[in-house]
Amino acid sequence: FQQTEKLEKSEFIQTLGIPVTSILVRNNKTLIGTIQGLYIYDATSGKISKHESYGIDGPLSTRISCMDMDSKGAIWIGTPIGLSALQPDGSWSSIQGTEGLPVEEITALKIDNKDRIWIGTTQGAILYKPYEEGRQWFYRAGKRYLINDVIKDIELTDGAMPVYFQTENGISKIEKVSRTLDDKADIIETRLNGWHRRMGIVGGCQL
Repeated sequence: FQQTEKLEKSEFIQTLGIPVTSILVRNNKTLIGTIQGLYIYDATSGKISKHESYGIDGPLSTRISCMDMDSKGAIWIGTPIGLSALQPDGSWSSIQGTEGLPVEEITALKIDNKDRIWIGTTQGAILYKPYEEGRQWFYRAGKRYLINDVIKDIELTDGAMPVYFQTENGISKIEKVSRTLDDKADIIETRLNGWHRRMGIVGGCQL
């Protein structure tokens, strides 16, 4: 798949004469994300056309960072100023900070097998659950989660967690771990005994 994608990218780069950031195929049309706009290749006619509208009825920006498609046929597009979505009926919508997006400068995007969107940014990782009730946004940044907050690419394991993030300083992994209350208590007690208990008393901790 990666070899095919690279071949397609090289062909489109040669045809368009500009860097290609992402390629996505839906039905008989190929969407081509570039640093200068969104292009559509029609396999039936063999022609490439540029999507003309941006901000409204199109992606938020002409600079396309990444793209992926969920099981419902919606195409999600990352840009430096937010997240855009192209629905199967052809309608467009966008999400920015005012709609809940923690960081707008998107650098990478992958959708897992539960239609949850993993988003890489210049300031950490975001998990977005667009089709689920309740809390939809989860933001992960800093050394507790990532070796570096600038994310360059994302890979999923068997379509789900754990999720691997390629950062400027290496690869980080985020996974869901189930623990009992006793397990959590043991972890906390071990840390207290090893670092904060002095003469039988737990001392204060300041960073």
